[in-house]
Amino acid sequence: IVNLNLRTIELSKERTSALIRTLKKNKKLMYDYEVKITQDKKGFYIINNTYLIAGSYETGLRSIVDDDFKRIRISVNDDLYNKNSVKSKQDNLKVKDFIQSEVNGMLEPEGLSITFGNSISEDCPIVLLKEDNPDNHYSLPATDEEGHTNWKGHSLYTDEYWESFEKKIPYDIWMGEYMDKPCVKGEIFQPDWIRPVNINTLKIVSSISAIDPSFGKSPEACFKGIATLGLTDKNKTVMLDMYLRKEDYLHVFDYVDSLRFYMPFWKVLLFENDFNQFFIASPYYDKWKELRKKVLPIIIFSSKTLKTEHYGSDKESRIMNLVYPHQSGEFLYSDEIMKNADFKRYKSQYISFGSNKEKLDGLDATSTAYIMHKRYLSSGSFKPLNRKKMRKNSFLND
Repeated sequence: IVNLNLRTIELSKERTSALIRTLKKNKKLMYDYEVKITQDKKGFYIINNTYLIAGSYETGLRSIVDDDFKRIRISVNDDLYNKNSVKSKQDNLKVKDFIQSEVNGMLEPEGLSITFGNSISEDCPIVLLKEDNPDNHYSLPATDEEGHTNWKGHSLYTDEYWESFEKKIPYDIWMGEYMDKPCVKGEIFQPDWIRPVNINTLKIVSSISAIDPSFGKSPEACFKGIATLGLTDKNKTVMLDMYLRKEDYLHVFDYVDSLRFYMPFWKVLLFENDFNQFFIASPYYDKWKELRKKVLPIIIFSSKTLKTEHYGSDKESRIMNLVYPHQSGEFLYSDEIMKNADFKRYKSQYISFGSNKEKLDGLDATSTAYIMHKRYLSSGSFKPLNRKKMRKNSFLND
C-alpha cells in the first residue's frame, strides 16, 4: 500500500486522482512498461499490484485497512496545515501526533513515512517534528548564512537572483518558506523601518555597546547579543554592528576588545547583571585579562534602571523605546552589516517582536544601548536620573 495523506479526504482524493491522470498521460510508461491501473469496489486505485490509497489528517487512517490487514509501505504526508491552522497550538500538536502515532503505527516494519511542509511558524507541525527528530529532517535553504546560493551550478538560482527575490516578498515568508527558519511577523516593527546608510557619509560623535548575556549553566551554549550603536552630530542613532552568536566568553571579550580599534569614539561595554550574569562571566574575564594582558571598560548594570518616561523596565517595555525612532527615521543601520549572519538573526527578532517573546537577545541589547547612550550624553552618567551622582571627569569623556 502506498498512502497519500492531506489535511482533508477531499484534497487527498483529488491529489491521488491527479496522480493517476498524470500517469495515464505518459504513454511510454503505460505501454512500454505495461503499467495497469484499475479500481476496486471501494474506489481505491490499484497500480499493477500496488494500492494507492487516499487518507487524511481529519478522517484518520482506520478506514483504509484492507481485508488482509496489509500495512502501509510508503506514506506521503503533505499540506497537513496552513497559515490559519498553525495559529492553534493544539491543532499543531494533533497533526504532529497524527504523523508520529497513527501514520507510523500503520507502517510495515521497513515502511517509510515522508512528510513535506514549510516552516511557516515556530511551532508548526514540521518544526515540531524537526525538534523531535533532527537527524531525519532534510531541507535546502535558498542561501547559506552569508547569502550565497545553495543551488551550486544552477544557471537561474544565483546569488544575485536570491538577493533580488528576497526583496520582493515579505520577510517572514522568505525566512519560513525559503530559508527553513520560521519567523512569525509581529505587529510592532515594520521591515521598511530598517534604513541602511553609508556610515562614511555620517559624523559619528560617540559609540557604545551593550550585551544581553547568557545566564545558563553552559555560557558557550547560549546566545549572547551585543549591540553597538553610534550617535551622529545630527542626533541620529546608527547600529554600527551586531553580535548574536553562541560562543564562549573568551571569544566575546576578544570581539569587544576589537571594537575599541574600529568603532568611532567607542566608549564602553554595558553588561546586564539582573541574574548575576557577570558573576558567571567573571572567571572567563579574569582568564581573558591574564591571557591578553588587557582590561576592558565594562559597566555592570541592572535592567531595572532602564525605566524611561514612557515605558517600564521589563524587557518588552524597554524594547518599545525603539519603535518611534525606527518609525521616524531617527534610527539607522550601517549598510556594511546588512548581510552578516548576526544581523540576519537580529532582523528575525525585530520582525517577529510582538508575536515571539522568547528570542530577543539582539533587540534587548539594542534597546539597552539606545536608552543608556542617550542617558549618558544628556547627563554625563549611565545611572538613572534619581540615583546618579554627577562627576566632572570620567574616562568615558576621553
